[in-house]
Amino acid sequence: MPLINVNFPVNAATFYGYLIDIANFDILPVETVNKAIYKFSDNEVEMPSNFEELGYETTIFINNIGSMLLFIKAFLVMSLLTIMLGLCSKRFTM
Repeated sequence: MPLINVNFPVNAATFYGYLIDIANFDILPVETVNKAIYKFSDNEVEMPSNFEELGYETTIFINNIGSMLLFIKAFLVMSLLTIMLGLCSKRFTM
């Protein structure tokens, strides 16, 4: 909500700041992984003040989502692997 230019009282903005800190449970070194995988251009874009107030350093979604993108990719790979193993187990049952 604070990122869509809605004016909030200071106490609500502080609450959202704490809520974002809890929701962004980053336990992996995402910055180094993103630099190795993705090549972002260094175009300087003026950061809106509401992004800076919430602690975001850039407007690039992949950098802002943190380790959640890596968890989603791992989940998709594990799901595909589970489906493939299920198909193989049906084929080799006696």
